[in-house]
Amino acid sequence: MYIEPIPRWIVLGSLTAAMLVANLRGGLDARIVAAVVTGYVVIDFADIYEPLGGLAATATGFAICLAVALRSRRYWTIWAAASQLLTVTTDVLRFAAPLGDWAYYSAQVTWAFVLVCALVFGSLTDPETPPRAPASP
Repeated sequence: MYIEPIPRWIVLGSLTAAMLVANLRGGLDARIVAAVVTGYVVIDFADIYEPLGGLAATATGFAICLAVALRSRRYWTIWAAASQLLTVTTDVLRFAAPLGDWAYYSAQVTWAFVLVCALVFGSLTDPETPPRAPASP
């Protein structure tokens, strides 16, 4: 059974929306992870995603997310670091094993959505974010 791939604009749109939510509502951890997501979006728009360059970018993103997870007191950062570890693993498996293009891109999209969900959840539930001022009558 063939599953229609998720269009690129949906993936990039969800990553961009997660970046906006993190920068508007999130604390420092969310903003750092949003910077990683910003790097991925810029690399994708610039079409400079080469196989070994992509592995270097995802490994750097994993290192940053792991550092955030190790110093944070929030659990969502562990999910963000885990999704980045799975992204790095998928990149390594593409070189080590005969992984087809469809399987590779499907896995990458799945890990991107795990990162989006973790980032949005962490941004919306962040206790560091000051509450909004009530609207005047």
